[in-house]
Amino acid sequence: MSRPVATVDAETPVTGAARRLYDEGIGSLIVEADGEPAGIVTETDVVGLVAREESASVPVGEIASGSLTTIEGTARIEEAAERMRRGNIKKLPVTDDGTVVGVARISSPRRRGRRR
Repeated sequence: MSRPVATVDAETPVTGAARRLYDEGIGSLIVEADGEPAGIVTETDVVGLVAREESASVPVGEIASGSLTTIEGTARIEEAAERMRRGNIKKLPVTDDGTVVGVARISSPRRRGRRR
């Protein structure tokens, strides 16, 4: 599980989110609206936007997932894996009493920091 959780405000331009993903060497950001988790934006979302030649100045909240699927930190790993499989989810926010405390992911761990 990745910690700490990286967040971004829903009104942040996609370019700002892309810069954070790159600079911090991470694959996703939890999108917050009014201080509450509202979605997740991934590298794949940003690449898709560029590939479709859409404006990267749109707010990140417009390209983030519409609903945030989460799992409680007390859940068994098998439950998380099943939830990810059923929802075709690669990054699953982990919560503790409704607060996102980490992100479980299918992909192999990466080195933190800037990629070259």
